[in-house]
Amino acid sequence: MAYTRQIINVGTTADDGSGDYLRDALIKANTNFENLWQVGAVDTNLDLTGTTIASVTANSNITLDPNGTGKIVLASSVEPDTTDSKDLGSTTKTWNNIHANTVFADKTILNAQASAPSSPVEGTLYYNTSTDNFVGYANGNWSNLSGAVTASSTDTFTNKSGAISQWTNDLSYLTSVSFASLTGKPTTVAGYGITDASDTMPLTLIKTLTANYTVVTADHGYNIRMNSSSNLTVTLVSDGTENIPIGTTLVVTRLNSGDVTFVAGSGATVLAIGTLVMSAQKGKVTVMKTAANTWEINGDLTP
Repeated sequence: MAYTRQIINVGTTADDGSGDYLRDALIKANTNFENLWQVGAVDTNLDLTGTTIASVTANSNITLDPNGTGKIVLASSVEPDTTDSKDLGSTTKTWNNIHANTVFADKTILNAQASAPSSPVEGTLYYNTSTDNFVGYANGNWSNLSGAVTASSTDTFTNKSGAISQWTNDLSYLTSVSFASLTGKPTTVAGYGITDASDTMPLTLIKTLTANYTVVTADHGYNIRMNSSSNLTVTLVSDGTENIPIGTTLVVTRLNSGDVTFVAGSGATVLAIGTLVMSAQKGKVTVMKTAANTWEINGDLTP
């Protein structure tokens, strides 16, 4: 309860007879001491009874305000007087940092329960006991933070594991895309990350010649048709002349009466069963580079 301080009237000047009588003055002094003894805090809104410090005025705060950088130091544990009825901080006044060795929470975030808490806020966490998952609330959605869940008709496609067919695609994620619908596709083989193929091969793989010819890299996959009544040569070069890739393959066809002879260029080797001369008109020979500076020919060759 609140008490009123008793003021002793000491008069205007000494011995002017205008002050309180001695008895009245001592009564006021006794009253002040009695109030001080009962309350314990003079000229405050606090009531000190036993081990309880309470505010006298209803709904008024009690402020502990150390001077300067001083701290409020507690030498014992702190707990509310009743369970689940008091808060630490508020929605408008939150603590900046809380340093703790272990945090236990029964009915707020980090709660263990079988379904999501109602009215979640960004960052709310709880442990779902029915699916054995930690679940967090972000951007308006609940998301599993670990573990696995079993698909059901109410599960969305967001942040789930398992086959796509198990989940309800509530947000219309793409589950398949046709190649034809893709835009910005590469126009070269290299554009797909393929470095050991050529995209310069012409649509028609036929080359008809009437004069001597030297094979080049671009001839891979061609049918080289030698068409002359005069004798012609086809030269297979070494790497020093042109570094044609190993595996390059082509076909040479003799169309006319003139002989067609394969010639090893400087530094090159041509391997064949028989001679290096094509045996007859309309004959065909397969030519392949099998190693560095080395070619093999097989087909209609003169023995």
